[in-house]
Amino acid sequence: MSPTTIFCSQLVLVVSLFSTGALSAEDWPQFGGPNRDFRSTNSQSIKSTGASAFVPASWSKELGDGDAAPILYQGNVVVASVAFSDEGYETLQIHCLNASTGSALWSQTLAERSFVSQDISDSYPVRPMASLVAAKGLIVSVSYGGCVACLNATDGTIKWQLDLVQDFHATPLQFGWSSSPWSDGNNVVVACGGSEAILLALDLDSGKVAWTAGQGEAAYGSISESKNKDGSITLCYIGRDEMIGVKSTDGELLWTHPVPRPGLTNAVTPIACGQGKWLVAGQGFEASRLLDVQKENGQWQVNEIWKANKFNPFYCNWLTDPKSKQIFSYNSSRLSGIDFETGNTKWQTRGWTDVNFALAGSQVIGVRGDGFMALANLTDSGLAVTAGARVVNDHVWAPPVVVDHVAYLRGRRSLSSVVLSTLPPLTEMPSGTQIDSMNAMYGAKNEKLVAMLEKASGVPSTFEWNDYQTLVQDRSIRFSEVEYRSLFDSPASNDSTRYVECDRYSMEV
Repeated sequence: MSPTTIFCSQLVLVVSLFSTGALSAEDWPQFGGPNRDFRSTNSQSIKSTGASAFVPASWSKELGDGDAAPILYQGNVVVASVAFSDEGYETLQIHCLNASTGSALWSQTLAERSFVSQDISDSYPVRPMASLVAAKGLIVSVSYGGCVACLNATDGTIKWQLDLVQDFHATPLQFGWSSSPWSDGNNVVVACGGSEAILLALDLDSGKVAWTAGQGEAAYGSISESKNKDGSITLCYIGRDEMIGVKSTDGELLWTHPVPRPGLTNAVTPIACGQGKWLVAGQGFEASRLLDVQKENGQWQVNEIWKANKFNPFYCNWLTDPKSKQIFSYNSSRLSGIDFETGNTKWQTRGWTDVNFALAGSQVIGVRGDGFMALANLTDSGLAVTAGARVVNDHVWAPPVVVDHVAYLRGRRSLSSVVLSTLPPLTEMPSGTQIDSMNAMYGAKNEKLVAMLEKASGVPSTFEWNDYQTLVQDRSIRFSEVEYRSLFDSPASNDSTRYVECDRYSMEV
């Protein structure tokens, strides 16, 4: 099968999904929205008319901490933030804002909490990381601490709530729940994790359990869907130790596939490419891989088509482009384009540190961790930047969400609306901005990292690969390119093979 056929199948999936009657075209049923590209269906390409180096948002609203992308629903922007009660208890707040003005339409306070076992600090505060989903007039949230709630989209009234830890014995995730739910308009499926279920389906109207699937620890990526030849939908989820495929209607476990390096922080959402093809990545996969999942002689088989060692997004979102038939995403300090058919690297470029993506017509919108936004055209030789500017003075972990000519940007403590046509012309991404991207996102250097750097700089160096792996497993700390290279450029650290191995997990500026 040609790559063109695969990508066409992906587009057919979207049409088929909305022909079932369960969902409408304005619903936001999964991570990234209707088409998983972080845009409303009527977004179009943008021409730049701006002229300044810094473009202020058309409106910006201060919120409590949060790293989950907003959603667009019923003409409004809906976003989650953490808040604290007068007694100091953690709470979750859902805000519904007028998309044009940012004015508050309603807000609702929900249950939230954290656990001693979770890694909470100034760099990793309690905050919502799982994006909301919306279908049939209802909005579903999953909090940092595993509290699930369903709200009426009109006024925010609570329809039902439950607790994954208390009600289903889920294991609290070290960095909090960040898997966005998935809905077909009848049920909503959430990543649970633990001895009872890795995936849990709840009736959208009542919150009652519809089905459970699998066992094992959850991870941080979201749930993906793929349409099968018979019209059924397979849901795919990557946990800490294995990747699973289940039937969306009843949770029947269709297939499993082990994660090559189990136990690591898998945070990248798989991409369905049609006809049983899945793009997967993350720490546990060592590299990006294209998998072919087929039923042969009554048995499901998972075969690897290719593995791209130099292209492995850590947590930022990644996208496929049907027109150029390539995959592109930030990895380490480089943005890469990968040929879909072979997995070969087509191009690499720097300057897109911690970038998250959305699409607007034929254009790519990228937002760096330090709040710099750029527009670009995706070509076979790379991203041709057309416009860009710093748009927010905030930490940015979430992809922008786009409708018409407007991008909605979730900063750590803010939500902003940016008119994309006001971005000034630009031909090249600047190498840095006023706030260093890694410091902006992760704060002060970690003591364990400092100790590891000291070991690496010694003569002879006592640094070992296991030291780095242990640190990554314990805490996803990022550090500068100079510091990173010092681990391997010291007199006793000249093993190029080990450098490449570590580079898959490097998080350099």
